[in-house]
Amino acid sequence: MGYRWLSARSRALLCLQKTILPVNDYLSPNSDYLSPMEKYKIALVSDWYYPRVGGIEYAINALARNLQHRGHDVHIVTGNPSAVQHPGNGDGFTVIRLKGRFLAGALVSPKAFHDLYHTLRRGRYDIVHTHGLDSPMAMISLLLAKMIGIPALMTNHSLIGQVPLRPVLCAGARGFLRHAKAVIAVSARVEEESRHLTQGPVYRVPNGLDTYSPNGAVQPKKLDHPGKILIVTVSRMTGKKEVDRIVRIGPSLLKRHPNLVFVMVGDGPLKEPLEKEVQARGLAAHFWFAGSVSRETVFHLLKQGQIFILPCTREAFGIVILEAFLMGVPVIAMQQSGAAEVVTHGKTGLLANDDEDLIRCVEELIAHPQRAASLASAAYQEVEKYQWPNITKQIESIYASLINGKRSSHS
Repeated sequence: MGYRWLSARSRALLCLQKTILPVNDYLSPNSDYLSPMEKYKIALVSDWYYPRVGGIEYAINALARNLQHRGHDVHIVTGNPSAVQHPGNGDGFTVIRLKGRFLAGALVSPKAFHDLYHTLRRGRYDIVHTHGLDSPMAMISLLLAKMIGIPALMTNHSLIGQVPLRPVLCAGARGFLRHAKAVIAVSARVEEESRHLTQGPVYRVPNGLDTYSPNGAVQPKKLDHPGKILIVTVSRMTGKKEVDRIVRIGPSLLKRHPNLVFVMVGDGPLKEPLEKEVQARGLAAHFWFAGSVSRETVFHLLKQGQIFILPCTREAFGIVILEAFLMGVPVIAMQQSGAAEVVTHGKTGLLANDDEDLIRCVEELIAHPQRAASLASAAYQEVEKYQWPNITKQIESIYASLINGKRSSHS
């Protein structure tokens, strides 16, 4: 189990953390957190929201809830009109789901963008906050907000990276970001890239973690592998997320450590090909593909693991790393990614440079369980830095500067 390498003190702290209630339950009614100086009407716009699940979706939901508790009027503008009754719509804020044609989850219907324009115009919002360079709805909202006269900003949750289409993608991003009053970058790596994409101010504000999980209850998945070492990965099964790296290093590790089982949590276009690959190699007994599961189930699976790996070099931040920190699982991530800002090598986890280095890191944690326990214990203490109430205050101050800047220019 993930807990067994922790000290008694850390296990007690972890048990205490598990009792923390959603932010709307544990905030004091008299807290100044609930008393911002001004109340704003805010539109959070993105294609990426529930029922799709992932880091951006969790971040948008958490930000909306915390802004609502700050006294603001928050509307999430997204797609997926069939998901009106999906859990997460009853969090005290409004969810507006546009109708239209979707491609790979993103809105591409011209009529829907026409509806988006009128939604933003009729809403009389003080500010439009878009999320995701890869969200057509978010990018076009920057232009629409400028046309209407509403200040707009973008949170960049991703890294373009060194991909073949990088010049085209950067040119497109620059074209839309020139309409943004500011950009929020979720890590230093994202900040560096964002500064090449916009002439406006770039603020670095990390994503956060809370224990609220509106996307479903735990789905019990007992991993009954006595005597096995469970290595967990939680990710979308896409090429960008580089989950194939785990399958690539698996055979080398299994030659020296035949008691390993790789737990692959997530869904996507690579899931089926990777399953077929491990079967063809005769490794099916050492890989378990969980598919798409609720966030509560992610926590449930993480705490059964002994090692967590985030294999993506293009990871912008990695909220799932914070989830692993919380569950007491020692973490390995890639040095080139934004996760390197969350994980301090040798203190709160290990950072690998390539496949061979990743194998070395895994073997180090297997050979030295006390070191793994020390890393997990130190990482648990880091979770406090990433609480959404404090992050929301930082974002609120950016809103205030943009809104007041607009008012000053009009006066």
